[in-house]
Amino acid sequence: MGSRLHHRSPVEGLTRNDGSAQDRVRQGDRLASLALASLLGVVVAAAALVFWQLYMQTSDLYNEPERIYGWGALGRDLPAYSLVLLPVAIGMSLGTRSMLLGSRRGRLAAGVNAVVLLGVVFMVLDGAVHEVARSAPGWVIWPLFVAAAVIAGFGLHAASRSARAHAGTERPIKGIRLASRHGGAVVLALIGLVASLGWLAIAQASLSAHASGFVRADLPGTVRVAVSKPGTYYVYAEKSAADAPEGLTVEAVSPNGSNLAVHNFAGTPAYLHEMRGARPVASFSAAMPGTYRVSASVSPLYPRGSFAVGPSVAGWMTPGIWGADVVLLAMLSLATWVEIRSARRDRREYQARGPAAGVSGGQ
Repeated sequence: MGSRLHHRSPVEGLTRNDGSAQDRVRQGDRLASLALASLLGVVVAAAALVFWQLYMQTSDLYNEPERIYGWGALGRDLPAYSLVLLPVAIGMSLGTRSMLLGSRRGRLAAGVNAVVLLGVVFMVLDGAVHEVARSAPGWVIWPLFVAAAVIAGFGLHAASRSARAHAGTERPIKGIRLASRHGGAVVLALIGLVASLGWLAIAQASLSAHASGFVRADLPGTVRVAVSKPGTYYVYAEKSAADAPEGLTVEAVSPNGSNLAVHNFAGTPAYLHEMRGARPVASFSAAMPGTYRVSASVSPLYPRGSFAVGPSVAGWMTPGIWGADVVLLAMLSLATWVEIRSARRDRREYQARGPAAGVSGGQ
């Protein structure tokens, strides 16, 4: 009796334990096709970004007096920017795994996704800078392009390096294994995106519904405001009147018939009404309960212009912006952690099975 070790060739081991090289290449080609198909998601997400920015009042399609700028604008758009980046990130991941399976098409898919990644990252960075800075200098596009190129180049380099380091070590996938283990990261990212987008959409709808309760009239006109709680009330320019460079001329009369001091100013956009930005242009102090009469006019007359009177809505969206962005970043971080753990688990499983592929025992 004795034992004999039979050393298999690497090709024989792969054939018996991990399937034929042809099986790996075919599955790699399928993953490469999915990586290229994921780019359609970039187009859909970019279209969604346009509509989202219109709804969030951050789109450059608005006139400047109606458009929201600053960190608040970036906070509103962060989930939509992440949504645009998600399909190309999935495409890069699929392209990388396709290369690991030995597919030449995977290199093409990873390269195309890297080019698209460059364009998407540049678009996001450029949009974010112009939202925060409003009047960013023209030369800023060059460092933004360089930053986008570095990010895209790093992604492609990491994918190629991984493919070279682990060439031939990926096992064939029965069905699409990404839908189980690696799909968990995608699911977590989508949960974060849906939750943050939904949170912000509800907050914006709530603000618009609240503002819809303000008393309003066409310009020139007069409204009567029933005040139950004394405080500062604001006059908002709506529709085309929001573009008036000098704002509105406002007169306010107290319940006892006395004229009130009105403070005119050019306020920043406050809320969305009938898909037009509204902004405060004057304020007055209501010191006692009762009915106040407020008259407003604008010169030159803006057709279809209107005004509304109500309390301040400053900071209304702030809790929603912070909450939505925290949820988004937390879920994206968790998705990244899950994907890294899944990739490491794949490597460990292959290494654990690898030695057994080349040795068999017997009595």
